[in-house]
Amino acid sequence: MNQVHGATRTWDYLISPSPYASKAFRSAFKYEGEILETGYPRNDLFYKEDASLVADSVMEKLKIPKGKKGHLICSYIPDNQTSKNNKFIFELKFDLERMKEELGDEYILLLRMHVVISNNLSIPSEFEDFVINVSNYSDIQELYLISDILITDYSSVMFDFANTARPILYYTYDLEDYRDNIRGFYMDFEKEAPGPFLKRLRRLSILLPILMK
Repeated sequence: MNQVHGATRTWDYLISPSPYASKAFRSAFKYEGEILETGYPRNDLFYKEDASLVADSVMEKLKIPKGKKGHLICSYIPDNQTSKNNKFIFELKFDLERMKEELGDEYILLLRMHVVISNNLSIPSEFEDFVINVSNYSDIQELYLISDILITDYSSVMFDFANTARPILYYTYDLEDYRDNIRGFYMDFEKEAPGPFLKRLRRLSILLPILMK
């Protein structure tokens, strides 16, 4: 963090999406310069007139069948999972087989891992018609554009995805540990997060249609 704090002295401006973020940025980066609350340019995509054409193009790139009702994107930040070499690793904390049984006829699961994860995500062949690994897709905003719902944990992706005005579901199986022992939150996450919390990803076939109304 000392390197980050040193780098902030060379910044002319810092772009922020909101007054709340501006306050957090000043604290996190020890930044004393001018902040421009203009929103992130990367999210302009959601408001462009040709956004639907971009979405169609992304669907073609990923070879997503047009008959599917919805496309979910899961995104994770593995703050508490490291290897002996102190590198981030990841282990899926949900049952793909159960999810496919519940959702496979109508949904596609777009699974995106965080860039710092050192181990490769391997999708078993029996799930290839249900799960697409989009971890290496170059523009996550384009993935948000085609996603009907976001399933995440505590990642800041929630703030960008909120621009779509689509539902967010929080998979918080380790909420107490994350809150009390790992990183904690800048906000009152349990009161302010804009979506339901789930300890287990079950009965999604019932929950998702309700959220997506």
